[in-house]
Amino acid sequence: MRFLLFNILLFLLGLFGCSQQNQSIVVQSPNKQFEFKITSQDDAKLSFSIQHDMQFVWQLDNFQLNFVEHKSMQHFEILKVQSLDHEHIQQRKNYAELFVVLKENAHSRIVHLRVRAFDSAIVFRYEFPTQSSLVDFTLDLTNQTLPTVGDVILPNRFDLTQYPQYPSIVSPWFIYQL
Repeated sequence: MRFLLFNILLFLLGLFGCSQQNQSIVVQSPNKQFEFKITSQDDAKLSFSIQHDMQFVWQLDNFQLNFVEHKSMQHFEILKVQSLDHEHIQQRKNYAELFVVLKENAHSRIVHLRVRAFDSAIVFRYEFPTQSSLVDFTLDLTNQTLPTVGDVILPNRFDLTQYPQYPSIVSPWFIYQL
């Protein structure tokens, strides 16, 4: 009888595990109008989407990073997800931040995704920490569909702070603003 119960329990756990194939990570603006969502599928492909007032306004399926000198990064494992703690958000009062560490499966390269959700915009960028598998490179941004920080005039309250204590190469900020 115990053996039968044990097998039933394993079967149910297996079914539950199979139903959890996609993982989603979400960051919302303080006023809850903007939402940036990262979805990881079971084939290690990522997709990004932005919603405004619960309506999709932008989506990027099958996220990949293209380089001039290296092969593309396109299949990722999510290693770490971190958001600002409540005290930090209260101190700044103007955005929520999400930090995601991604590992590319084919070459074990690491990329960080930093997303800031403001009340009137979503900004994000890619950060590449120092690593032996990606030394010198040029990020090919020709297929990116969002404007960069140079193309949009940002209000002073958009804190696009650099992190000088963190040795990495960073992309420009990509901005979605209504």
